[in-house]
Amino acid sequence: MKLNIILVIAMFSFSNFALALAVDEWNYKNVTGDMKPGPGCVDKEKAIAKVVKKPDSYKGYSRFKKYARLLCEEQGYGWGLESVINEGEVECTECGGDYAGKYRCQVKNVTVKCKQVAR
Repeated sequence: MKLNIILVIAMFSFSNFALALAVDEWNYKNVTGDMKPGPGCVDKEKAIAKVVKKPDSYKGYSRFKKYARLLCEEQGYGWGLESVINEGEVECTECGGDYAGKYRCQVKNVTVKCKQVAR
């Protein structure tokens, strides 16, 4: 019984030791992808403003930054956004039916530089 208690205490004491990763070494990868289209069908100027890079262009919210970060996170565990290499092109399509004259835009061919701590 005493041996079991000593064994449990030893296991609990040494289980918290972990080796730190060297944060000076990074793996980099360039990823090219398309962003999701903006929500809803609105006027063309507003649709473009929703998907461009500048956060102040649409109520202070940067949809571009969010989906650029998600392009890196889709690569797997530990991947994060380092920088945006190419901001891509805005492509708009007209909504049909009841929304004639309204547009929905998205940014295509965005290239981002992703990083991950070397293992």
